[in-house]
Amino acid sequence: REAVLRGANGLLLREEIRLNDQPDLPQLMADNYGRSCAEGQRGMNSVLLLEISAEASRDPQVAAALDDYDAALREALCEWFVRSKAEGGHGMSGAAAPRRALMLQCLFEGLKLRETREPNLDRTLLLEALQEVVPLILKP
Repeated sequence: REAVLRGANGLLLREEIRLNDQPDLPQLMADNYGRSCAEGQRGMNSVLLLEISAEASRDPQVAAALDDYDAALREALCEWFVRSKAEGGHGMSGAAAPRRALMLQCLFEGLKLRETREPNLDRTLLLEALQEVVPLILKP
């Protein structure tokens, strides 16, 4: 179970963070909408995320593993946000970083939920919406 959680949502972003890069996050998020973690693809199966979340409500061990994963992802996001732009970060204040990390994490997870309910979502509409919202989260 923990191995599944370690590979859960956010893998794409964690890879980009490690590269000290500033990816086109709206484009990556739109491109990965509807993708599962099939071989050769990045992302997580949305149904699996829902199942893990439901199991966490029943199993304290799964809940603890999910809490650890969430904390590690949020910490990595905060580190990326406060890193200078020259170092591939966003030059965000340390005070704003935890709030913005939480919102970005909610956006990722919300998109995974949306995939289960609206798999044929208009990708152009999604990209335009993400291009409007994500920069607000990432602004210094």
